[in-house]
Amino acid sequence: MRFAVWAARHEAGTDVAVVTAGLQLLSSARAELDQVEAGLLFAARTAGMTWPQIADALGLASAQAAQQRLNRVLGRVSDGESGS
Repeated sequence: MRFAVWAARHEAGTDVAVVTAGLQLLSSARAELDQVEAGLLFAARTAGMTWPQIADALGLASAQAAQQRLNRVLGRVSDGESGS
C-alpha cells in the first residue's frame, strides 16, 4: 500500500495495476490493525492499566472514549469474523 502511494506521487508515472493492488489491500490491512488494537487494549487492561491511562496513551479525551473505542474495534473484528 505504501508503495502504491509512493508510486502514485506523479500522475504521469502512476501504474493503475499498482494503485489497484494497494486499494484491494486496504480492507485486510484495516482488519489486521483492528485485531492488533483489540489485542493491545486487552493487554493493557491485563497489565493493570486504567481506562484513563489507556485513553491518554491513545490520545483520547476520556476513559469513556477509550472504552467506546474498544467496543467499536471489537464490533468490527466480530463483523469481520462473521464475514459481513
